[in-house]
Amino acid sequence: MNIYEKIQQARIELQEMNLKKSGFNKFANFKYYDLKDFLPEVNTIFNKLKLFSKFDLLEEKATLTIINAEKIDELVIFESPKAEITLKGQNALQMIGSTHTYLKRYCYLNALEIIEDDEINATINKDKKQHTKKAATAEEKRKNMEDYIAKHTQKYQQLIDNFLEINKAESIKDLTDEEVSNLARGILKREKGEK
Repeated sequence: MNIYEKIQQARIELQEMNLKKSGFNKFANFKYYDLKDFLPEVNTIFNKLKLFSKFDLLEEKATLTIINAEKIDELVIFESPKAEITLKGQNALQMIGSTHTYLKRYCYLNALEIIEDDEINATINKDKKQHTKKAATAEEKRKNMEDYIAKHTQKYQQLIDNFLEINKAESIKDLTDEEVSNLARGILKREKGEK
């Protein structure tokens, strides 16, 4: 077999192993393949198929070279651009180790077509959901304050009119969230004072 046939055979054998993901990203709530989940199996398959792999972390990229051990002039190189990883609390050597581990993992995922869920989408969707939730909460809060003001409009019309005039607004809809909150507090104070 030539090197391409061997790599393809390795991909098929690896996918038939139904590997389990042990890595877990708590922020985005998804599992991922850690090196320990597939690298021992890859080494066994490569040994059987007489393939040799060599990972290198260079200045601007990482490379994974797979060599046909039976014909050493047959090789395939998989590359990934290098990016610095900064994790909270890491020193410089730990950052190098993290960069090395991540890039090695990504090179093998690419070379052996190991499928994972899209991590970027997971984090984007999480950010989007959090932002949407915050926006909905702010909108609900304002609606509740506006409803409260509307409930007391007739009784405190003079107070509301004075507040709108001071803030140069024609209606409550023209007020900022903070101004609506201040008006609602003013009505509440007035209401409590009357009891």
